[in-house]
Amino acid sequence: MIQIVVDSTAAVPKKFLEDHANVHVIPLFISVKGEYVPEYEATIEQVIDYSESTKKAVPTSQPSTGDFLKMFETIPKEDPIIVICITSGVSGTYNGAVLAARQSGRKNITVINSQDHRHRYDGNPGRCTGFH
Repeated sequence: MIQIVVDSTAAVPKKFLEDHANVHVIPLFISVKGEYVPEYEATIEQVIDYSESTKKAVPTSQPSTGDFLKMFETIPKEDPIIVICITSGVSGTYNGAVLAARQSGRKNITVINSQDHRHRYDGNPGRCTGFH
């Protein structure tokens, strides 16, 4: 079965993940009170409080190459993996995933930089007209 790995910026709904065992989320991290936690553990209130009290953006961190390798190890070796990452223009997540794919020794991992795959919206809710 094809396995899909996305980073947490994709905001995949919990119900979708429950219904699709072949979709996996690797978290980016956010600093809350000086400690980095998975993005999904931070609340919007914590982010706002930090930003208002420091007048700075909340520090974040990408998943490590090791985090990706651990994720890949949970997936059957015969299953192909497609990894879709936040654009490399704002994060090193893509580069970490590429490095992990190489280090894994698996030949069936494809890593996609989302900046290269924009879709057009034609005004109809839920429908894209294609990729460009």
